[in-house]
Amino acid sequence: MTPRPFEPVDKRLAWALFIGGFFLLLLTEKPVGFTRDESVYFSAGEHYARWFQQLMHEPSAALNDASIVSAYDENHEHPVLMKNLFGLSYLVFHETLHLLRPAAAFRLPAFLIAALMLPLIFAFARQLFGRWPAVFAALSFFAVPRQFFHSHLSCFDVPIATMWVLVVFCFWQAMTRPRWWVYT
Repeated sequence: MTPRPFEPVDKRLAWALFIGGFFLLLLTEKPVGFTRDESVYFSAGEHYARWFQQLMHEPSAALNDASIVSAYDENHEHPVLMKNLFGLSYLVFHETLHLLRPAAAFRLPAFLIAALMLPLIFAFARQLFGRWPAVFAALSFFAVPRQFFHSHLSCFDVPIATMWVLVVFCFWQAMTRPRWWVYT
């Protein structure tokens, strides 16, 4: 099936879904509580962020093997990207700017990636089924209680799901638009 081209209104809808999803997560974050996994990722993220602080102030000390192992030894069995983002967000939005409470600051990258799922679903469904079924698909996914709950957490579930959808979307685009193979 050939993808239907996006129109300017579709881009605005995709942005509205992303921004709306992000702010809805941010505004509903506090009563969610904490899962066991988050406590591990909060701690690991903070350790990782402290290494970045050391890298900024003492690069030669930060780049030695002992410093790296010390900083990244906690929860080393999982990929570091999200934990780095959790920790850096905590440093910036809680410790430096004092804009968010600690948990919200750790969770901010998860909110962004969870909110990205909405325009991804919209873009995929828009090209297959049209504009309003695509809006419905994105909002329906977000409204599923388990999805909505997991979208609040600084864990890996929703970021991994979002990346899977992104890869599938890019692959599907690459079937008819050759430059998309690079994104895939």
